[in-house]
Amino acid sequence: METKLTEKQIAHIDIALKDIGVVYRDIRREMTDHVATAVEEMSGDNFYANFRQYMQLHKKELKANYYRFVRRSKVDALKLLLRKMLTLQTALIIAIAFTAIRLLEKHYDINKSAFIIKGINAAILAVPMLYYFLTSSLFRSKRFSGLDKLLSALSGLTFLFILPLRNEGIWSNQLVFELYNAIGSGFAVAFLASFFEINKKYKLQYHG
Repeated sequence: METKLTEKQIAHIDIALKDIGVVYRDIRREMTDHVATAVEEMSGDNFYANFRQYMQLHKKELKANYYRFVRRSKVDALKLLLRKMLTLQTALIIAIAFTAIRLLEKHYDINKSAFIIKGINAAILAVPMLYYFLTSSLFRSKRFSGLDKLLSALSGLTFLFILPLRNEGIWSNQLVFELYNAIGSGFAVAFLASFFEINKKYKLQYHG
């Protein structure tokens, strides 16, 4: 084909990729651009015939590339979260939470104080979860790989964080228990910051 594809033809590619399981908007755009360029370079002027031929030859390859992009998005999201955890701002949050637990212990016992901090952390983590659930449910086109993978990793990371609670011997030291719960606050805020940064990137790329 000698001419550039029309918007309608590009939309046709986008829909076809969605039909084979490319659900994330950001990855689908990259793949749509790649497929469009490949089809434009094929001989013949019948777009639909060329596109069908391309999909027959490269469907498995496209799916493999999609899963590779998804894995990369997950790794990138977790790396960002780790960087946020290692910032001075997160250290400050941990210090504030630790101090708050100590102050709460003047009015409540240590378990009640830790419960209050955990409730605040849960509320912080609920913000991105509810936001993404609502937007992705109401607007299917707003499913993005980075946000999705960051949130899907939350359950696993939370499990790893609460796993030590099964070992009661760890909590014989009150200081360790207080610091452990304060770090939970650092994690919650770092997670929220990571979510906002990724979401901002997508808003800039896709104009909200």
